[in-house]
Amino acid sequence: MAMAMAEFRVRTVTCFARLEDARGLPRLPEEAWERVIGEAGQVLDKAKLLLEGIGYEVQTIRLATQNMMEFLDLSSVTSAIAAAKRIEAIALRHGITFVSLGGVDGGVLHENAEAACCVEEILLNTNLFCNVHIDKCEGLQGQCSAAAALIRRVSAACESEATSPCFKFTVCSRCPGSIPYFPAAYWNGKQGLALAIGCENSGLLWQSIKAGGDGLNLEDVPELVRVAFEEKVSPLVRVGDDLAEEFSALAFLGVDASVAPGLDHKSIVEAFELIVGPGNFGGPGTLAVASMITKGLKAVRRGCGYSGLMLPVCEDEGLAKAYSNEKVTLSDFLSYSSVCGVGLDTVPISGDATKEKIAGILMDVVSLAIKWDKPLSCRLLPCPGKGKGDKTDFKSPYLVDCIIQD
Repeated sequence: MAMAMAEFRVRTVTCFARLEDARGLPRLPEEAWERVIGEAGQVLDKAKLLLEGIGYEVQTIRLATQNMMEFLDLSSVTSAIAAAKRIEAIALRHGITFVSLGGVDGGVLHENAEAACCVEEILLNTNLFCNVHIDKCEGLQGQCSAAAALIRRVSAACESEATSPCFKFTVCSRCPGSIPYFPAAYWNGKQGLALAIGCENSGLLWQSIKAGGDGLNLEDVPELVRVAFEEKVSPLVRVGDDLAEEFSALAFLGVDASVAPGLDHKSIVEAFELIVGPGNFGGPGTLAVASMITKGLKAVRRGCGYSGLMLPVCEDEGLAKAYSNEKVTLSDFLSYSSVCGVGLDTVPISGDATKEKIAGILMDVVSLAIKWDKPLSCRLLPCPGKGKGDKTDFKSPYLVDCIIQD
């Protein structure tokens, strides 16, 4: 029986699979898709059973495919939507409700209007997640402008942020094919299945720093974090290794020990303020703490994916409050990304934010990722009909409402 852990749980067990290429075929390869997704479902079910058996709560099981441009016909919206819906239906039949179709290259999005329409329609007409990859400086402005235009169109098609599919979309840069978290997840392996585990653990971060006691030195933070997280992650690694032995076609990629907040955990802000002092999150020293926490996370053995510090504005009560009170800004979170991980995540912006403004934000994130050769992503949440000073109303069990800054 699963035992809920107040400071740590498994947010996702993600299986990565390569689906047969449907491009140029007279009909969809549904039997082949059924076989692969069925095998993934078996792996995920067994993983969930084993993890719960050793006392870990498992929130979700997920499937991520290779990038959609590698196996879907993106020259036809009708064909792309039909294929996407079939994949979604097959996954549901095997108990998988979270599916990422990977994404498209930023250059394709910029140069191929039909491909951009396919991504847009998939976001609007299915529950599937997807992303766009922009990994080079060449063509940066055009690619980010195309992604910004897509974000604006998708958001404008909805009555409010509560119904917007922008939560299911992100722009990625230098992100590996081993990230278990959505919407950045995609697979770049050539054959077989792979598995990665993602955690939810902001409570554990607070606990690990608190263990340092009064007078804690900043230099002690990395080792405190490493020890605490490695203790929780090690049993997950053993389960992953056991699964790889049981399923011969499965590769276990590791555990992404990134600090991801939970709404019923201690806030990330509370962990920071054990060092910078109560009420001082966002002030001097915040970036240094982010850097030290990340150093500890990177040292956790058998890591994969981001393995960094997440600061998602609308997924953490403390972050949402700090953002609402303008103690931190979008620019602050961008600067923290230079030393930690993930980038800008669940940041609410005005519904009438221009394409140029959104593109500028994306260019900043991508430029940082390229400069430091580190995985970053950017998930913005435009709020139709709202602007600076308005409060969001997501009506979501996964998001916290906050005040829009700009």
